[in-house]
Amino acid sequence: RLYQISKAPVAGSVVLESASTTFVRFVDKATGHIFESAIDSGSPVQISNTTIPKLNEAIWSPRGDSVYLRYLKDTETIKTFFAQIKTVATSTGAVDGAAPYTLSGVFLPDNIQTLSIQADLSRIFYLGAGASGAIGTVANLDGSKAVQVFSSPLFHWQSFWPEGSDSVYLT
Repeated sequence: RLYQISKAPVAGSVVLESASTTFVRFVDKATGHIFESAIDSGSPVQISNTTIPKLNEAIWSPRGDSVYLRYLKDTETIKTFFAQIKTVATSTGAVDGAAPYTLSGVFLPDNIQTLSIQADLSRIFYLGAGASGAIGTVANLDGSKAVQVFSSPLFHWQSFWPEGSDSVYLT
């Protein structure tokens, strides 16, 4: 069966399971707002109010608790924001009309061409452009403790970090 989850363009999504419900968490491409929708209900609920307009791509962690939001700042600069999705804590519970989650995070270096998440969610690999080609870096999820592990005179690579592997594959 096919279900239409959103009528608007989506930058990226992840399928999650909670108890007996399967749902999709996704990012609206125009606004950057995050929504959730049960697979069989078809009525998305906005869960964050953080606005990041004109997203090109959202790369989700498999658990759906963090996402890399990618967009063009100008015609040449690719921005990548690592966002953790956190529950809004209030003493009285949810505030009327407020989204139940907030985004907090950091910007990674500009002009990341490709990004892969290690399956155990401890590290990322990303490729950026150096003066003489592509530079590959391994870092923590938030971009900290970055270590260069690869360089190539070729610029256009795609990366993939298979589950159960300690190695990144490039094509």
